[in-house]
Amino acid sequence: MIEIGAPVAPVYSVNETVKDPHLIARDMFVEVEHPKAGTITAVNFPVKLSETPGGVWRASPMLGENNREILRDLLGYYEDEIDRLEQEGVIVTTKVD
Repeated sequence: MIEIGAPVAPVYSVNETVKDPHLIARDMFVEVEHPKAGTITAVNFPVKLSETPGGVWRASPMLGENNREILRDLLGYYEDEIDRLEQEGVIVTTKVD
């Protein structure tokens, strides 16, 4: 493929990808703290904007970790309603220490 001028690149495994010098130079990986797994490497925000840079600053939430905040603050549920949903098994909330 290189001989005919086609753009090609190696196909990496995950372990090879996180060691690629170009991806490291572009800050494509960031270490974050996960409540259960400890320090993990996550994929950083891929688009690099000069005035409004994005980024990853925390690990993904645990299952249901933000249920209470979303139901109460965004959807207007009362605490007793959220408690009832948990007791009935409608929602599952993972408590993070």
